[in-house]
Order: sequence, then structure tokens, then C-alpha cells
Amino acid sequence: MEFEKKDLAGSRQEIKVTIAIEEQEEQREKALVLFQKEISLEGFRQGHVPINMVEDSVSKEQMFAKVMELSIQNAYQKIVKEENLQVLGEPEIQIKKAKEGEPLEFTIQVSLFPLVELPDYKKIASLVEKQKIDMQEEELDRTLKWLRESKKKEDGTLPELNDEFAKSIGSPSGLTGLKENVEKGLLMEKEMQEKNRFRQEIVANVAKEAKLDVPEVLVKREQQALLSQTKQGVKEMLKIDFEEYLKNVKKTEEELLDSLLSQAEQRIREFLVLDAIAKKEEISANKEEVEREMQKVLAQHPESKLAKDSLDQKELKLYSEGVLRNEKTLQFLEECAK
Repeated sequence: MEFEKKDLAGSRQEIKVTIAIEEQEEQREKALVLFQKEISLEGFRQGHVPINMVEDSVSKEQMFAKVMELSIQNAYQKIVKEENLQVLGEPEIQIKKAKEGEPLEFTIQVSLFPLVELPDYKKIASLVEKQKIDMQEEELDRTLKWLRESKKKEDGTLPELNDEFAKSIGSPSGLTGLKENVEKGLLMEKEMQEKNRFRQEIVANVAKEAKLDVPEVLVKREQQALLSQTKQGVKEMLKIDFEEYLKNVKKTEEELLDSLLSQAEQRIREFLVLDAIAKKEEISANKEEVEREMQKVLAQHPESKLAKDSLDQKELKLYSEGVLRNEKTLQFLEECAK
């Protein structure tokens, strides 16, 4: 087998492959075994027809097509292994020359996990400043009003804001305790929002300075994920059909998908940058942490069949590892900012 690689835009690569006649013949026995599993002849159970009879039952065209298919699969697997290619998605195969008794020529186009040239992310993180958290009296008043409205009387009037009301909604220490709990909850929410904003600014700034080709296959996948999230949000929050939502925003589904391109590209760029930092800093989660995260996910979705399906368990493990690795990388960047 001979092959030649050529880098393309968007972290893609084209590989021109030539497979000699002798190498193609090596796949003939494998092809016969596969045909043996499919063929049934009188007097023999399916899968138990003698190989010599299988060969007589298969046309030259069928055999050539199967040998070509196996030759391409074998060549692709060898190239990926030998070149240590980190392939994203399925390869695109294009046959250039296929004639019995002659070398087989074809091209493979693949999307690759890109190389990321990181900037000085520690310095970039150190330049991001946290914003001060404070509470405005109006925010407390708005929340208390919302609590009163949730307990509106039958005649439409709101209950008085006093100890009795506070105790009726679970504050045994009365109005003072209610205000303290509400204020504490609002501050916790603000702190979480600021933490997310702070992290996002660090990652966005690092991603802006990083050099990489964002793979188109990942961007398209992320666009579809964002579209699915939009559909789910429309259904659960707006309580309207997606078709009605499209009419309201005056867009077709295709136009909405296109409008998500920039956001999808940014999210993938940031994901790849975080992944590169994690690799460089050797950030990972240990076995116990991953197990705890898996149990946490399963507890949140008790109706799921994940616990019973070994394949889904592998997916859950990979997902849990990714969540923890991502969180630890963000924590690392936060530490760099102090």
C-alpha cells in the first residue's frame, strides 16, 4: 500500500491511496468468510456452506466489490494507526480507479482533531478582574413582592409583609429571618453568575489569542445541538410550537440554523482550547471522582436505562470524565487569575 497525505483547510486532510493487486488478493479469504455467513444452499444451514461452494455461488462482480470494500477498510485502519490520526466523524471515500487485475486507487478525506497553539493563558487569566458583588434594596423588595404575589388572596389583594406571612411560607424566625434568607439566596445567585461570567471571560480571551483551525464537522454538530436546545426551550419555556416560534422570529429553520453558526464556532473554539490546556497541564479526574460523577448523573435521571446498558455506561463514563476535566481546567484558570 502506498499513500500520500495533503492538508486541507478547516483541519481536514486528504489521503491518496494505492493498493497493489497482491494486497487486494489478501482480502479474498475474508470476503469468502463474509459471504459464507450470508449464503444458504439446499442441504446446508445458513453459515455452514463449504467455502468452495460459496466461491462458486458468488459472481465475479460481487467478489470484486467485496474485496475492494475490505481493502479500503483495511487500508484506512492501517493509515489511522500508523499515522496516529485523531479522526473526527466518518471518512469520505472517493474511488479513482477500480478495475479487476489492476491497482486500486482512491482518496480519503477526514476531519482531524486540530493542533492548538496556545497563548500565555496564565498571563491572560491574570489580567481578568472579578466584579464586586453587591445587593440593592430594590432587588430584595422585588423578590419579596414576588413571594407575596405567589400567595395572592382570592379577592386579588396581596398578603401583608409581616411575621405571620413569613412564617406561612416557611420562615419560623419571622420577617427578619425571611429577609435574611432571601438576601442570602440572591447573593449566592449573584456569586454564581459572576463566577460563570469571570470564567467565560478568561476562556474567551484565551481562545481569542489561540491559533487553530476549527473543524467544520464539529461546528455543524454544535449548530445542530444549539438548534435542538432552542426547540426544547421553545417547548418548555415559551409553551408554543416550534413552527409558531419560527413565524414570530420571521425565520425558516434553515435560517435559524445559519444564525447559530458564529455561536457554534465560538463554543467549539473554546472547547478545543480548554482541552489543549488540560492536556498541557495534565489535568484529569481520578477513578473515584468519575464514579461519583456517574452516580450523580444517574441519580438526576432515575428513569434512565443507562445503568442497565453497558454501551451507555461507557458513554456515561466518558461524559463524566469530560465534565470533571472541564471543571478542573476552569478552576486551574481561576487560580491563575488570583
